[in-house]
Amino acid sequence: MTLPLPIPHVFTPSDRSAGDLDTLKPLYESLAAMPIDTKEGLDSFLKAWNEFEAWIGEHVRLAQLATQVDTKDEVAQEHWMHLVANVLPILSQWDDFLGKRLLASKALESIEKTPYQPYVRQVKRGVELFREKNIPLHTRESELENDYNKISGSWLTEFRGGSHTRSGMMQFLVSPDRETRSEAWTALAQTTQKDADALDDIWEKLFEVRAEVAHNCGFENYRDYIFAAKMRDYSPDACFAYHELIAEEVVPVANEVNEMLRGQLNLDSWRPWDTMADPTGGEPLRPFQTAEQLQDGVERMMRRLDPELGGHFHDIRAHQDLESRPGKSQGGFMMTLPMSQRPFIFMNSSGMHNDLVTMLHEAGHAFHFLLSAHNRPMAGTSVPMEFNEVASMSMELLHYDTLDEFYGKDDRKRAIHQHLRRIPGLLVSVARGDAFQQALYTKPNHTRAERHAEWLAQENRFSTGIDWTGIDPELRMKGWHSILHFFVVPFYYIEYGFAQLGALQVAMNADRDPGNALKLYREALTLGPQADTAGLYRAAGAEFVPTREKVRELMNWVRKGLEL
Repeated sequence: MTLPLPIPHVFTPSDRSAGDLDTLKPLYESLAAMPIDTKEGLDSFLKAWNEFEAWIGEHVRLAQLATQVDTKDEVAQEHWMHLVANVLPILSQWDDFLGKRLLASKALESIEKTPYQPYVRQVKRGVELFREKNIPLHTRESELENDYNKISGSWLTEFRGGSHTRSGMMQFLVSPDRETRSEAWTALAQTTQKDADALDDIWEKLFEVRAEVAHNCGFENYRDYIFAAKMRDYSPDACFAYHELIAEEVVPVANEVNEMLRGQLNLDSWRPWDTMADPTGGEPLRPFQTAEQLQDGVERMMRRLDPELGGHFHDIRAHQDLESRPGKSQGGFMMTLPMSQRPFIFMNSSGMHNDLVTMLHEAGHAFHFLLSAHNRPMAGTSVPMEFNEVASMSMELLHYDTLDEFYGKDDRKRAIHQHLRRIPGLLVSVARGDAFQQALYTKPNHTRAERHAEWLAQENRFSTGIDWTGIDPELRMKGWHSILHFFVVPFYYIEYGFAQLGALQVAMNADRDPGNALKLYREALTLGPQADTAGLYRAAGAEFVPTREKVRELMNWVRKGLEL
């Protein structure tokens, strides 16, 4: 299968900026006047609207990306703030009007049970939740999220004669020397702590804005609003069920893994700076030195797993910004460029094994976008995020056999064990983070002290045996400040937990029948938005919100891989 072709400029100009309202307004007025009460007219309208949305969407995403590539770029920041304050509010009003036109079309039934139907459902939900008085609130929310990105992007930790980004500090957190790990963990936590008051201020302002948005839409709290806005086809009860499954079936395994590591490292206690140490006592795995070496190795891995996916990875290498540097926003993500029909991978690599895992993860997102293009006649149609993460997390697990592109026999085994032993911890941290957000957003009048106490309460509920004796309580209770999701993408967290369980099922299937497991995985990716969450999981050969017995089976698969 070839890569999807870019959307051609038919309705939109190719030589004008999509960030200019003077250019956009005549196009919008043309869309608003198009006849749409016949099938032919509606088809023409949808194609033109898709091009219009994709053209604008790509401009907006590239503008936001520019602020993350360099958080100190004042020109990029100014342009992004211009879009947030002056362009996006107008676009939201236009989208609402065009959405209402679509829903009122006499020819609407002609696209029922067609690939357009998921988009119609999405438009309907958008119209239901649109409130003009929320426009300035969404603008304010974007400004505050940008404030968080600027603060977190500025974090540099002075350590042993150098200045290091958060990603750059990883080399010390995986050091075989415990004193180095301890000092690095403390220095990193103190770097975040110096901005604690500012971060609490930002979060509280975000909380107020989000609560008002929810109330304006008739919801009791922001949690209920965001479930509707994300079009989740499950209720908070599914999240609570996940919390219980993790507390009862996964926390014991996480503790077992940590106790194994503590014994292998010959430690008298399990401290927060020990969680990333290698039990062999060897130097940290360093699979590559440059971004090009990372790309070359991953491309070889992909070609061995699936030649077509390997070819796709080769074709998207130019759309990547991989290396960590001062002033670059933290984290990693795959951003879709809807007009170019290309994925863009952003990450902060520093030559560590985690960076290789991140690249495989984001490549999974990229393949999902590319393989499902034919099932997205409207580029802006969303796919359940709970399955988007299955696409990426499965890619991490399906490449255990190809890690020899970076490692010899012994280091390959170390890499697999390092990845496997962190899975129970990830599942636990997701449960903790989601439970934390659920508690906060359904308690409107909580204080700052109560918020920090809630974080500690959830840490205790999902305890994995870490000894916090003698550590400044402030560093522990405000540890959530460094988690970008809580500030910038609220409630985008539980998806990782559901998806990790789904990806484990894909990997377990691959152990039994590699060819069929990869076939099902690929077929599920091609569906895009044309199935609900549970249907996408089934297509990949997995259960969404698996049974207790299934979770126990998955944990036993992890334990077997770790030789526990």
